[in-house]
Formats: sequence, structure tokens, C-alpha cells
Amino acid sequence: MSGYDLIAYAGNVEEVVLMRAFAGRQGGFFVDVGAGEPVSGSLTKNLVDRRGWRGISIEPLPERHARLTRARPDDVCLRVAVGAEPGTVRF
Repeated sequence: MSGYDLIAYAGNVEEVVLMRAFAGRQGGFFVDVGAGEPVSGSLTKNLVDRRGWRGISIEPLPERHARLTRARPDDVCLRVAVGAEPGTVRF
């Protein structure tokens, strides 16, 4: 698969680089911290749709987490923030 037959969802086409790096590899696993939206800006949508990858999507914002959960029922979607120290954070 060349990078030319991909739809680029991320702002800087980072997922095209990922698809090239994992060319020929089906069924991998990812952890997407700050996953955001399931389509717009997604670094993992092509891996999920075209390669059958599954993973953990971490997204603290309630609306985005809800959309991720609906769009990716086979993934683990966590509504948490990740940081260097335990505690709470306000967005």
C-alpha cells in the first residue's frame, strides 16, 4: 500500500508515516494518549480500518470519549487524563 491511496485524517499526515512503518503488519496493538476524535485528526483510524489493529484510546474530554466509545466498540476507551503525578485535573 502506498501512501497515495490513504485518506489522511491527522493534520500533518502522521498516520501515513505509521502506515508505512507498519506496512504488511496486520492486527497490531496501540495506545493512543490524547486520542481526540475517532476520525478528524486521528492517528489510529487507518490502522483500525485498514489493518485490523485494536488498542487503548485515552481521552479525558467527555464528548470526545463518548464518540470514541461509539466509533470503536472493540477498543478500550478510557476517560482519564495522564500525567507525571497522581491527582485530579480540571479542563
